[in-house]
Amino acid sequence: MAKTKRLELRLPENHEIFTYPSGTRSAVAAAFLDIGIKLSHIENRLDKLENCIERVHLSGQPDKDKTKTITQNLIKGFGID
Repeated sequence: MAKTKRLELRLPENHEIFTYPSGTRSAVAAAFLDIGIKLSHIENRLDKLENCIERVHLSGQPDKDKTKTITQNLIKGFGID
């Protein structure tokens, strides 16, 4: 069995954890902490995905200066000017 450590935590009297029966609160609090950590990891992953999507979206925007240069090169290349 893994070693356990004690965590002292002060909460207001009306905190939801106190609606659970005495004797189960430690297990419930530990489960809530685990859920909170997992949620934090999910939020971090979502932030990374949003950043990736934003980069893809921005890279899909045409660069007008680059497009203009390419157009001018094509015109010169075909001798249209």
